[in-house]
Amino acid sequence: GWSKGPWSATLFCNYVGTYENDEPLPGRPNTQVASWTTFDLDLGFDFGAIYQSGFMQNTRVSLSAQNLFDRTPPLVLTAGGAAFDGNNANVFGRIITLQLTMGL
Repeated sequence: GWSKGPWSATLFCNYVGTYENDEPLPGRPNTQVASWTTFDLDLGFDFGAIYQSGFMQNTRVSLSAQNLFDRTPPLVLTAGGAAFDGNNANVFGRIITLQLTMGL
């Protein structure tokens, strides 16, 4: 991560290597699932670096993005009916959250 004054940024790289689909469709052989790489980013601002007293001194705001580049997970055809591996991916794509944290 990186920080300077009240600002911070953290970039995460998530890598899932190639693996075998051991729950294929009935009558189908096991297949290889392609590798998959995504990036997550968190940007934060700490008001405590500016305000030394009052409620703002323990306040932080952050903006986060999971799967920053909106990568589609690899296709995994399973007997369960999903076209992706729910243990290693999700179908939501990019997820953006805004968080405000305040301490007493």
